[in-house]
Amino acid sequence: YKVTVPGKGAFDEELELALHIGLAYGRMTSMAVGGVGNHWHRVIAGEPFTQLSVVLPLSDRGDVLMSQQAYDLINGGTGLLNRAKNAVVDLLLRTTTSRINARNIGSGAWLMESLEAVPARRMCTRVELVRRVVVRAEMENPLRQFNSPSSLHQIDAGQLTEVGELKLMSVLFVNLELPLTVKKCCGGKAKICSLQKSMQAIQTVVQTYEGAIANCLVDEKGNSVIVTFGTTQHEDDPLRGIRAALEISKSLGELFVKCHIGVTTGKAFWGPVGNADRREQTIMGPVVNLAARLMAACTAQKVSILVDQNTRNLTTANVVYDESRAPIQVKGKDDPVAVFVPLFQQHDQPSSVWSDSSSSVRSRRSSEDVEFTVRMVQKKWFEGMLRVAFEGPKDSDPMNAVLVLLRGVEGSGKTVMLHEVHGMAMQMVLNTDSGGGLVLLGCTEQLDGQVAYQMWRPVFRSLVQEYSEREGSLAKFLVQRLKPTFPRIESVLPVLNTVLGTKFIGEVSGYEGMDFDDHVEDILCELLWAEAHARPPVVVLLDDLHNVKHTGSLALLRKIVAHAQALSPEMRRHMLIVGAYRPLDSASEHPLASMISSLPDTGAELVVSAEQTPLSLQETEEL
Repeated sequence: YKVTVPGKGAFDEELELALHIGLAYGRMTSMAVGGVGNHWHRVIAGEPFTQLSVVLPLSDRGDVLMSQQAYDLINGGTGLLNRAKNAVVDLLLRTTTSRINARNIGSGAWLMESLEAVPARRMCTRVELVRRVVVRAEMENPLRQFNSPSSLHQIDAGQLTEVGELKLMSVLFVNLELPLTVKKCCGGKAKICSLQKSMQAIQTVVQTYEGAIANCLVDEKGNSVIVTFGTTQHEDDPLRGIRAALEISKSLGELFVKCHIGVTTGKAFWGPVGNADRREQTIMGPVVNLAARLMAACTAQKVSILVDQNTRNLTTANVVYDESRAPIQVKGKDDPVAVFVPLFQQHDQPSSVWSDSSSSVRSRRSSEDVEFTVRMVQKKWFEGMLRVAFEGPKDSDPMNAVLVLLRGVEGSGKTVMLHEVHGMAMQMVLNTDSGGGLVLLGCTEQLDGQVAYQMWRPVFRSLVQEYSEREGSLAKFLVQRLKPTFPRIESVLPVLNTVLGTKFIGEVSGYEGMDFDDHVEDILCELLWAEAHARPPVVVLLDDLHNVKHTGSLALLRKIVAHAQALSPEMRRHMLIVGAYRPLDSASEHPLASMISSLPDTGAELVVSAEQTPLSLQETEEL
């Protein structure tokens, strides 16, 4: 389509606008996600988006492509039509007065070439196709929950118009690596739960920095969220955008969700689009397109966040960037685009690569920000331990330990350090190309110290979570992992019910001479090591070991370490356990002290002890 845009003086500019369209057909799922601050977003997902992810990349400007399913439906394929007996399809077929001539271009895609007129069938009226919704008074409050806060402010003030405006805005294009198709089977509930938790995490961060979520969509790019800063304008909107991007990346990492984020700043159209029947508030412009391109480029650059030149220039006084990357070529731009990676915010805690931005471990001395020397050394030491687990040892790395015991008095920062290790491990999992790596968390409250295997329950339940959603698959997974060591594992699965929360039925038999705890400890030890070898490495973080009084829980820890004695250093590095505890009162009588004294002493440095020194008074005040 050609349009004429008024230019300066007597000169007008003629532009050619083009679309590329993809058609798909299949079952859809509609859901409301979010809810933070009573704000919700409607998401449509389903099989058609999986089809579009194949079809649209094959299209060019002006093309109309169809998936195989859409082609069969429109052109009268019997397979789909026999199953498509519903009102919507009937309306579609009754309003089609042309037959489509299309060419198969491979990969299940059809390129529409022409329309062939056929005898007209009864046409539906406009009222049949689009019925205007009448909003009743009782519907107003529920519908308000699906509007952005900035739109609600305009509505309440009577300032919402049909005219948009060009505004200087910072845009975050956030892509989540979640499945395109939401099914009722195969763990569909878990996938929906992941999307909901991810959306809540994003909403929390965006609302903290007074931004707005412009759109939450599922398309050929996957699950994406468009976040804007500038709808309610602040002088530091670009900085708010960078801070939000860093915190979103960290929050999603803690949910085991990998994300890519493109951040740009520039003028964009913000306002309502649509007609009298339906309109929505949206953001459009080159700045949005560039944010999407940078998001897509994150994979090749092996980073979570990419920032454009404008945003970098406006935030360089507050954010430290990796500026070593060469400009990249992106779709829609003739010249290469400069890109930057935010590392952390100045005058604030590091919040991207190796640290947890919620844990302040910095002090101010002589007007300069420096990390506590001891904390920095400990973080680097743990970083080396994790690098050994994920990549193998190097000359400068620490020893290949299986268990690290971190001791420190109350308030010395043990839990903070475990959060630091968790953040480092999650970053390594997200950056690995092998698809392996598990980070599992366990903790025991003081009142639960005597409960059998309480410390291990969240560890093993997280380990088997993806299998427990599917009927029958958990037992199959356990048998597959454990059969080589326990030939009659099917007969003892019920002993795992307490730890895994399962409901295996049967009487435990077939391993005479073993009591109940022997069964549980041997099976769980073998399961954890089997998973470590199948999806290496497994990193287990156990907090508050001093609260554990159940001897079986500590015996399991000892067996896991002892199991490593028979393994080569290469196989041994697939497991790393970090446990934190306070100095023990009446140490000789405490079960943890007995367990530590019974750990294997092989000279292979399987167990390493570290001391978390308490903060000085000055450090405590600065913290």
